[in-house]
Amino acid sequence: MVQNTIKIGPLSRSDLGTVLTCLSSNNNISVPVSSRVTIDMVFPAVDVSITTIGQPLSAGTVYIISCEAAGSRPDPIISWWLGSDELNGEEQVLEKNKDIVKSTIYFTPSTKDHGKVLVCRAENPHIVDSGIEDSWTLHIYCKIDIL
Repeated sequence: MVQNTIKIGPLSRSDLGTVLTCLSSNNNISVPVSSRVTIDMVFPAVDVSITTIGQPLSAGTVYIISCEAAGSRPDPIISWWLGSDELNGEEQVLEKNKDIVKSTIYFTPSTKDHGKVLVCRAENPHIVDSGIEDSWTLHIYCKIDIL
């Protein structure tokens, strides 16, 4: 048995899906033996951004807030945070378009949320400490009833 080893790298995102073929022959009579390997890789997200305009919000009003994460392979896990609390109770809608994953939540701020930071975090579940995030400091208006 004969063994051959090749070292390649560094690899980049453009190398994903590249096919490497090892071909072995020992004479002109027999058919060469070959083996193929396709390069498969995981990537962290390269960009995350809250795409909703960072305008002041009114307490008690429902807002649709979106965030997009790009470049992760496989798709990132997107989480939403308000201050140090994860927004687990908010319904999250996910959409995918090529390598961009969009997360949308329905958020109803209260006056207690004024000055808190809303964070969208994208993390590849296969890469430790790969999370990146975008944030928005909330400015909440409240309704005042004049009698």
